[in-house]
Amino acid sequence: MLLPGPVLLTSPARAGWTGRPSHPVPFRRPVDAVPDAYVGSCATARMRYGALIATGLATLAVTAGTRVFRTAEA
Repeated sequence: MLLPGPVLLTSPARAGWTGRPSHPVPFRRPVDAVPDAYVGSCATARMRYGALIATGLATLAVTAGTRVFRTAEA
């Protein structure tokens, strides 16, 4: 993932019109957690939400991939 684009679009320094459309996007929270990870602030709420949503998305991806793999009888 190219970080400058997503980080700028969801960072606190963004313009209001770029932040509002990004609220329903599920990748927003993990991208918001990236600056905290760089600084080493792993106990923040943004970091917890980002890790939780990233884990959930990974679980969904593995579940969907396993289901497709089994359906294809590979």
